[in-house]
Amino acid sequence: MRYAQFAAFVRSIEPLLLKHGGCQVIPPPEWAHRPDEARARLRERAATTTITPLKQHVAGSNGRFQATMELLDAVKLDGFMETAEDAPPSIAAGGPEECDARFWRAAAAPPTPIYGADASEQGSLFDPSLREWNLGALPGGVEHDLTQALPMAIPGLNRSMCYFGRWRSFFGLHTEDCELQGASYLHYGQPKRWWVVPPSHASRVRSLAASLFPELADECSSFLRHKTTLISPKMLKASNIPCFSVLQTEGTFVLVASSAFHFGYNLGANCAEAVNFGLSSWLPKARTARPCTCDGNQTPHIEVPFLFRCLKKAHPEATADWWCFYCKCGETCTSFDDQSVCAPEGEQFECVGCGNWGHLECYADYAAASVAGSLPDE
Repeated sequence: MRYAQFAAFVRSIEPLLLKHGGCQVIPPPEWAHRPDEARARLRERAATTTITPLKQHVAGSNGRFQATMELLDAVKLDGFMETAEDAPPSIAAGGPEECDARFWRAAAAPPTPIYGADASEQGSLFDPSLREWNLGALPGGVEHDLTQALPMAIPGLNRSMCYFGRWRSFFGLHTEDCELQGASYLHYGQPKRWWVVPPSHASRVRSLAASLFPELADECSSFLRHKTTLISPKMLKASNIPCFSVLQTEGTFVLVASSAFHFGYNLGANCAEAVNFGLSSWLPKARTARPCTCDGNQTPHIEVPFLFRCLKKAHPEATADWWCFYCKCGETCTSFDDQSVCAPEGEQFECVGCGNWGHLECYADYAAASVAGSLPDE
């Protein structure tokens, strides 16, 4: 499989992604991206760009932690990067295993880590002319990233964001918003440590987290979407949940499967760029995805019927056989679901306004018209 074709490459390794939850991808030497040019772009923008860092206050012990994220005052990006790079360069010298031990041993100890996360102000660091594996401009269409058909740009979801790390700054245990697939590229700096869980074990992760943090689970059934939870790989494995590690190094990608829980930390000063994407294989997961809607933690969400309408309008011929069943009774299904498991029964109709299908009996006026033999032609 040619590396140049992002969507086709992801499809070709999807069995491995589903088995392990994620993987590192090392671009071939002939890839057109030039890291030195990306750094130059960042230097040009850093003096005039501000970011709002997060101070990550962590509490807990024995492999289970919760963080409170404090938004700090906005700072100039160049000053933040300079401070991050002032950290001792010997932190990662002992290798990833030693760093892992140090991270988990001092997860709740001072000093409090600071993370320049979710920064979109400086824009993508990829050259706009780069055609392949450009996370700032993934191709859209029915064979590519479906989220590009949305009429709005949503930072982090279908528009890439940058992440400026320091030693011990971390990203908590979570799946991507809308259960999307994810891609991250480390532009420069110290490695980023990842742990990923195969998506087939996602429900077990949620059950374990709810048992470890029952108060949070009572307050919000989707509290892992807050990205404030850390559960050590040792604790996951003790609960018979497989957990695989990835050490992302400068100039490499990490891909994460739909519904794969993942978390990790930075081994020092670095800059990464990440974005979500959704290929057609993601649609069954999208159908059942649930956002967090508790106060102050609302997460982005894609309504599948709306996405179908956008795609059918933009690509009518390619989506002629696509259908989306979203009835008012709550039953949902799409043409991409396993029909042996998910198949609506009974008399159905398609709405010519929104394109969704529903049960005739769930809509009183249509049900009555059907009995009377006076259903409209459309």
